[in-house]
Formats: sequence, C-alpha cells, structure tokens
Amino acid sequence: MNFNILLNRNFYKHKKGSSLIIYTDLNFTEDGVNVTKHLFIQRDMTLAISSAANPREVSHILLHHALRLDEIDVGAVFLVDGKAEKMTLAVSEWQLEGEPEICEEIKLSTDIRSFFESENCTFAHPVRKSLFKDLLPYEKLTSVFAIPIQDKGKTIIVLVLGSCHFKELSGEASIVLETITVCISHAFSRSKGWKELEDMKTFGKLHSEISTHFIGLDYEKVDENIDHTLAKIGEVTGADKVKIFLSDDKKEKFFLKHQWCTENTNRDNECFDSCEVNTDSWLVKQLFRGKYLLIEDIRELPAEANFEKKIFRKTNTVSLAVVPLMYREQIIGCLLLSSSEKMDWPGGYMDILHLMGDVFVNALEHKRNEIETKENEIKYRTIFENIHDVYFETEMNGRIITLSPSAKEHLGFELEEMIGHEASGFYVMPQERTSFLEKLKREGSVNNHILKLKTRDNEIIYASVNAHAIMGGDNMPEKIAGIARDVTELKKIEKMQFEAKLLLENAACVKKDFVSTINHELRTPLSLILGFSDVLLNHLKEPLSRTQEKYVTNINTAAVKLFDLITSLIQISEIENGKMEIEKSEFSLLLLIEDIQQISTPFANKKDIDMKFNIDSSIKTICSDRSKLKLILLNIINNAIKFTPEKGAVSINIKKSKDDRLHFTVKDNGIGIPEENQKKLFHPFVQLEPALTRTSEGTGLGLTLAKEFIELQRGRIWVTSKPGVGSTFEFILPMTPGNSQIPPPECHEV
Repeated sequence: MNFNILLNRNFYKHKKGSSLIIYTDLNFTEDGVNVTKHLFIQRDMTLAISSAANPREVSHILLHHALRLDEIDVGAVFLVDGKAEKMTLAVSEWQLEGEPEICEEIKLSTDIRSFFESENCTFAHPVRKSLFKDLLPYEKLTSVFAIPIQDKGKTIIVLVLGSCHFKELSGEASIVLETITVCISHAFSRSKGWKELEDMKTFGKLHSEISTHFIGLDYEKVDENIDHTLAKIGEVTGADKVKIFLSDDKKEKFFLKHQWCTENTNRDNECFDSCEVNTDSWLVKQLFRGKYLLIEDIRELPAEANFEKKIFRKTNTVSLAVVPLMYREQIIGCLLLSSSEKMDWPGGYMDILHLMGDVFVNALEHKRNEIETKENEIKYRTIFENIHDVYFETEMNGRIITLSPSAKEHLGFELEEMIGHEASGFYVMPQERTSFLEKLKREGSVNNHILKLKTRDNEIIYASVNAHAIMGGDNMPEKIAGIARDVTELKKIEKMQFEAKLLLENAACVKKDFVSTINHELRTPLSLILGFSDVLLNHLKEPLSRTQEKYVTNINTAAVKLFDLITSLIQISEIENGKMEIEKSEFSLLLLIEDIQQISTPFANKKDIDMKFNIDSSIKTICSDRSKLKLILLNIINNAIKFTPEKGAVSINIKKSKDDRLHFTVKDNGIGIPEENQKKLFHPFVQLEPALTRTSEGTGLGLTLAKEFIELQRGRIWVTSKPGVGSTFEFILPMTPGNSQIPPPECHEV
C-alpha cells in the first residue's frame, strides 16, 4: 500500500512529564514510506529520552537517532565555556569506516562566534566545511551542519553533524533534526537541574561528613581540616576561590583567615592584607543584617558598594556567594565563594553553606577555647610553681590536698612530706587549728589570720592566711583553699617599731624632763647673773675699774647668749609639743620697725653695712603676734648682717601682696648659700660652716624658730640665693584676722 505523509514544519511541541511529544499534520500517500521512517525516529528518540538517567546518556541517544537519518554519517556534541572562548567535546558517534579523530577541545575563532550570532544558524543549514573542519576532521565529508543551542541569549551547546553524500537535508530530515535540537536544549536544561540535584546531594553528603569529622577533632588540626573542606566546597560549586573572613575582637574590621583557590588562580592575601574590610563597607553592613548574598555579576552591585567593586576587580572576581557566620547570635565573619566567570549558583546552596558555616564557627570557637585553656593552664601553672606565697587546699578534717612548691622554701619539708598529712602537725600550737576552723565556718572566710608554724629545723615562722571554704553539692563545706604569706620579717619589723616607739616615748619624756630642768634650774640662776651684772655695770655709786668692767661685761654677754639659747630650746620644745600659742593683737608696724632698727643698727654699724628699711606707707596697723614677728625679723635681719661682709648692704622691704597679705623681703649681698645647703637652713642646730672653721657665731636655732613662728600664723617662708651674689629671704603673713585662714600663695619653700 502506497501512501504519502505530508509533514507540516510548523509543528507544535508540548512538554509532558519528562517526554517531548511532537504533534504533526499527517497526509499519507503511497510514497510515504521514507516519511514513516522519520516519524519512527522521532518516536523512538522521544521514548528513549524519557527513560534516560543522565545528560550524557541523553546526548548519546540523540546522536544515535540522528545517525539513523540517511543524510547523516557522523555527529558530535560540544559544550561551550562561559567566556565563549573554547568548546569541549561531550559526546561523539559515527557510521563510517574507520574512526574519525574528533578534537576533544577547540578554540572558537571569530568566524565561528559570528556564525553563532547570525540568524541563519538557527537551523541546520549547511555551512562552509572549512569553518568546522577542526570539529569533524574527516576528509570524505561533503557537508557539515552546525546547530548552536542557546540559553538566555548565550550559546552553551553546539551540535555538529556531517554527511558524506548529501549537500542538503530533505524536509523530513530537517524536521527530525529540528526535533533533535529541541530535545538537546531540553536535555541540557534538564541536565542543569540534574547537576544541581547531584551537587546538592554531594553537598549534603559533604556536610554530613564534615559535621561528623569535626566532632572531637584535635584543635591543632582545625585549620588544616577547614582548608581541606573549603577545597571540596569549591569543587562542588565550581567556585574559583573559597574564603573565610573573621572579625577582630573589637568587631571593627574583618581579616582573611582561610583561603582556597584553584591551581591556576592567584591567592588574594596581598590584596586583603593591604586594605581593611571594616564595618562601614556595604558588604559587611549586609552581613550584619543577617543577609546572604548571591551576586551573579559584580557590575550589578549598588553604587554604595564602590569599595567592594574595586577589591573584586583587583581579585578578578565576577560572581559572588556570601554567607554570614554567626556565633551566639552575633556576626563574627563570613564564608565567601567567588568565580572569575559569571555563575548562576542555585539558592539551595545557601542553606547547606549556612550549615557548613555553623560547623566552621563551632570548630574555630573550639580551637580558640582550647588555646585559651592551654594558655591559662600554662599561665596559672607558672604562677602556681613560681608564687612566693603558699597556695594550699585541705580537707575539712585538716588533711592537706594541695600545696604549691613554695611551701618547701618556707617550711623546709618536701611536698611529699606534707601532702596527705594533717595541717595541724605543722602548727606551733595545734589548738590554733580549732579557732581557725570555727572562724572559717562562722564567717565563710578568714583574712589576715596569723598562724605560727614550725619548720623542719624547728624554727618558728609567722604566716598570714587568707582562706575560704569551698562548698560541695549538698551546700556544705567540702574543703578549704587559701594563700599563706610568710610575714616573719614583718613581725620582726613590727617588734622593732614597737621597741623604737617605746624608746621615742621614753626619749620624749626624758627631753621633757630635761627642758623642764633647764627652765627651772638654769634660767633662775641665769636671771640672777644677768640682774647682778647689770647692777654692777650700771647702778654702782663707785665705778668699776677697767679690768673689773671688762670681766663683768664678759659675764653679762655670756649670760645673755646662754639665756637666749635656753629660751629658744624651750620655745622649740613648746612648738613640738603643740603648746606654743599665738597671741594676736593690733599694733603699729612702724613702731615695731623702730624697735628693730634700734637693736640691729649698732650691729650693722660695726661692719659699716648700709641697712635700709622700705615700708609701704599704706600699712598702718596690723593684727599679728607682735613679739613673735619681732623675733622673726630680728633673726632674719641679724642673720643677713652676720653673713654680709664689711661695707655691704642689707635691705628690708615690707609691702602688701595682691591677696592683701604682708610680704616681707630681706635681701643682702653677702656670701650666698649653695643650692645643696639651702634645704638645711631651717633645721634646728644646723650650721652651714664646719664647727672648727666657721667665722660666725650662733646656735642654728634662729631661722628654725622664725620658720615655726611663721607657719604657726599660717604663713610661708622661702629663700633664693647664689654663692658670691647674696641671699633673699621672703615670707608672707596674714595682715588682718579676717584673712588668717586663707592659705598663702604657692611659693618655692626651702
């Protein structure tokens, strides 16, 4: 029976399940046997694809059925890389004598890329054999048909068929090849899904493996295993680089902690070491919002991500997948996958990457904790072994559990001789243990509890103990822990201090008795000597001979000096005992200065010293202790006259200071005082000249009393001096009772 079949090339395709069904308008004629063959090819191919297990099997099926066409003798399927620079052979098949040497890989020329982009390439039109001669290098071919398959406008697959007898395809063969084209596109679309499923399966298995592997892993091997896992992640996802960034302790910037990259890819250490990925960057802000990022093309990043764009261009990065790493609900870093090609990573990767990130975080925290534990153990072990004090632990019944090595240094016993024995055995008085325990149970701890312990050599040492009770599970004291410090030397010092205190108190009593004796036993006879010598010199009816007058004058002068010395000693004693009183009254400053001039001028005239008094005319009356102010001025002025050479000058200036005080200045051009001696001036009984060579008389009490009297009135005295130039003594005193409580201005006190 002859019949014709007319195939309508405007057929309709419908996807149902995993099969591709072709609907056609058929008109049978008697000459339709060949068309029937083509229909069977379509049918067999569709059925075979529906049961295919993987993309490669689909490719084999398609090529096998394409070769059933009379016009086709050889065929191959090539995969195009993401940059459209080369094609790699996926499947090849032929019906020729001998095996054609089909290229495994071929670079795409400009002509081939242009052909893919032309409209005429959408179906199997014959192309120049020379254009694809490298794809099917078989000399007997008369024509080559190339069919590019595109996805999102990008050629991803090329089906190349060759014929040794035909230069054109029949209409029926064209329809079959068109069906094959659709099947290939559909198969590789499915293959993408299959690959994702396979990758997810592999990924899930990898997560399960590493989760188990990192449990109980030695912390020293954590970094090595993380790097190994990053490599596996890169292999599954197709990423060029996989990195882990961690934040610093202050959460202010991120640093590159781990990195893996393919063999032909440069590592990014230098790039990331030379820049700070801080918390102000766009990427980090996204992480702190808890977001993961899938970026197919970095050019799609927003304008505020300029910093990231700059870094990723340097590192030849096109696509990114970023997963935040969290610990205790805080962002501590991120897991970053990058590729130099445009990648379409499935969102399902992120869930597993999140889980893997948790594994990494736990492993890194485990490592950090272990390192801290080791460091603390070393630190505390070092402290324990080198501590000078004694750390101890005892049971409540007194048995020693732990002792630091320093116990041997203090007690002389080996640790083995003490640990396990009763603590009371080392007490000088074992009953002290009872009072120690009672206090510990009553207060929960003891502080600075003094115990007397005996050493191996039966010497006694004192220990200050700080201890506390350690409670057990039943909230009852289980053991005692504490620190014992050897305070034997401190006890000796305390004893010495106590003895010194007794000596000082005894000395003070002796001094008091001595001063009292001087006051009563010396001043009384001295007063008689002074009185009778004055009578002899001034009140006799018959004058004394020259010799008698000389002797009586010497007696009177010596008595005056001795009387002044005794008076000064008594005054210093009163000041030290806090018995010196200030008797303030209002008096005329000018009258006081006249008295001082009458006393000091004769002394100055003997050395032909020019002595001048300059007094602020606005100062009339002042409120102060008149007798003490007189003594202060006489001591300082006479001291200036004493150490000023003949024909020198001494000036006394008195004025009001800015804070309404009396400012006294006594200036001379005498011998001056070296800086190292200036601090000694106001100490009692100090003479700056050696006793055997000094040329000036004095006890060294004048300036001491002056300083004490000034400070009793809340004043301050100081000196400036230069050897060979002279000295200037200055002091400030309150002028009225109203400002007597105001502290004096800052000055350079000596």
